[in-house]
Amino acid sequence: MQHRLAVLFGATRGWALSRSDFTAAVLARRGLFDGRGYYAEPWTRELVDHPFYYRKDRMASALAAHLYSTFDAAKRQDIAAFAELKGLRTTWPEDFPSWWLPGRTTLVVYTPLTGPVHDARGFPA
Repeated sequence: MQHRLAVLFGATRGWALSRSDFTAAVLARRGLFDGRGYYAEPWTRELVDHPFYYRKDRMASALAAHLYSTFDAAKRQDIAAFAELKGLRTTWPEDFPSWWLPGRTTLVVYTPLTGPVHDARGFPA
């Protein structure tokens, strides 16, 4: 059921559920991967728990996380500010519930702050 909801959530936004995970740096630049990840900085538990990774045209597009906690405005601002330091935008969808543990987790979605990066020829960089 969770997998079906994750696929549906992505489809409503034009994203496909990814077979592999990726780092915040890869998501921020809408990349494919970060090599072998030797220098990859992992997601912090404060930002991401029970993650679902999404791609569009093979590029990292979003990460949906299900956080355990109640979130007041100050906590949301802290999470959004930390994500922004990583080059990410944070949204708290109200049109789709958390599918991890409804009622006990809160859905938060991370997407790149900027649009896709292209080279001089117009191809994704």
